[in-house]
Amino acid sequence: MQRNRIKDERITGEVQKLLSHSYGILFAGFMVSIIVKAFVLQWDMKYWLDSFLIVMAGGAYFTFRSIRAGLFLLPDKPGEVKRLKKRNLISGAVAAVFWAVWMFSDDLREGSKMDVTQSVISTMAGAVIFFIGCTGLQWLMIKRSNKHADEGQE
Repeated sequence: MQRNRIKDERITGEVQKLLSHSYGILFAGFMVSIIVKAFVLQWDMKYWLDSFLIVMAGGAYFTFRSIRAGLFLLPDKPGEVKRLKKRNLISGAVAAVFWAVWMFSDDLREGSKMDVTQSVISTMAGAVIFFIGCTGLQWLMIKRSNKHADEGQE
């Protein structure tokens, strides 16, 4: 015979916080492991693809469930929304610059003779696409999350 236990909200909250922290530690550990294996040690993909797929599956699950639950919400105040948009654009631009530097340095390390102009143009075009994709995807996720949050209130 099972006893019905009373669940204190503080205990439940603390358990959720610990689970969240442990997931973050695992996620960061997997990411560091993948980066080291792929870019530092330059292992063949077959040696780290499974870890990469596990990280992507966990991240995708968390993101889609958070969107369906309406957890990515816009702030209530118009000034806060403007600040969020500005932060989103700045972080997208910084990420695009890092991506461009990474891609251009990868072209330089190839060792074969390269056309610098073509490499710069293709890297810049890729950075613009990366920027638009990142910022657009973030806004799409927030808008969908807001839509699901509003549906939950009805």
